[in-house]
Amino acid sequence: MQSASDHRQRKAAASRGFLRSFGRIPTLRSLRVRDFRLLWITGWCNNSSLWVEGIVLGWLIFQVTQSALLTALSVGMGALPYVVIGPLGGVYIDRWNRKALLRACIAAHIVLTAALTVIVFAEAVAAWHIFAYIFVNGAVRTLRMVIESSLIPNIVPGRLMTNGFSLFLMTASFTRFIVPAVTGVAIGLVGSGPTMTVALVLYMLALVTALRIQLRGKASQKSVVGSPASDLVEGIRYLTQEKRVLAIYVFPAMLMLFIAPVNMGLMPVYVDEVFGAGPDALGFIIGALGAGMTLGTLILASLGDIRYKARAMVFACWGTIAGVLLFSQMTFLPAALAVVLTYSGLMMMVYVLGSTAVQTIMPDRVRGRVTALLGATFGVFPFGTLIVGGVAERFGAQAAVVATTVAFGLCLLVYTTVYRRIWTLR
Repeated sequence: MQSASDHRQRKAAASRGFLRSFGRIPTLRSLRVRDFRLLWITGWCNNSSLWVEGIVLGWLIFQVTQSALLTALSVGMGALPYVVIGPLGGVYIDRWNRKALLRACIAAHIVLTAALTVIVFAEAVAAWHIFAYIFVNGAVRTLRMVIESSLIPNIVPGRLMTNGFSLFLMTASFTRFIVPAVTGVAIGLVGSGPTMTVALVLYMLALVTALRIQLRGKASQKSVVGSPASDLVEGIRYLTQEKRVLAIYVFPAMLMLFIAPVNMGLMPVYVDEVFGAGPDALGFIIGALGAGMTLGTLILASLGDIRYKARAMVFACWGTIAGVLLFSQMTFLPAALAVVLTYSGLMMMVYVLGSTAVQTIMPDRVRGRVTALLGATFGVFPFGTLIVGGVAERFGAQAAVVATTVAFGLCLLVYTTVYRRIWTLR
């Protein structure tokens, strides 16, 4: 009996040592922190499930409706909770135990995904099922992502902030690289029902891992004691006074308005119209987006802290614009994948640098509220999908990509010309 117990202890110690060994690599040094390793693994499971359901639902809604506009809007629905739910949720993230909230969010993902999976297996899925799932599950995801962003500064030391955010966001980008391509093939081989089951299992694994996170200290304590309304007002007041935070977050918001609708909302239509292909090609393109984003996060994680983050974000935005315009002129899929790989890496640098900069600036007492309020800027995504979907419906997918990218370039030029202080912000 004792030998069996010793064997289990040695096996657990070897597993912990294997994970810690990654932390000896400079690019992965935040993984030396136990709770960050567990949060990181949870991120892998949650984001893998996100991309599985994203490909399945994107393909299902297009097959059910045969509408470019509704396909784009179905993806945009997932961003509405950033505006409707996010700000209020941020208040309670600062008031309640963040560890318990993280677990509750993942449990809600499991219940919702199980319900939709049953409907898909029954071949009774309708457009409203997909829209409802995307909105409700998106509301849960909004809270979970704010919790995760609020926890990282509590877990990793300040000197590793850029590294920690880069590695955590890599869980989204790398899963986008691998999972969509596999999902597209899986839909063709076994259908949408069994593929959605994979998303359900991944959420379950995420919950098992989250139950092991300890998060002692600030991360699990109540930070504020006022009324919810006064707490929300305090967060808004902080944003109006700390103008650096808003100035930096303009860049991720513009990407969400102009480029993200192309990458996610329009891509199923683009694949069908331009490449004349099916879900397997869609999976490869989404996978190329993930590969590029992973490369971007690894580069930033290796570089460490960048002094003038806003300046680097401007250059990355211009590179993204050039890449998307080039993509819009391509009809040969392999060449298009190479271009997507490049511009998506630059996009991810904007997101990582923006998150790192604002989380470094803000104090922990308002972290949940301010993170949620900034996340509300992602509510522009549905409007972007509405615009790009409408243009695609009338003029075609390629014209829609060109129009939205040119609009992004004009807005970026005006902003950086008028607000010249952006070049010196850190």
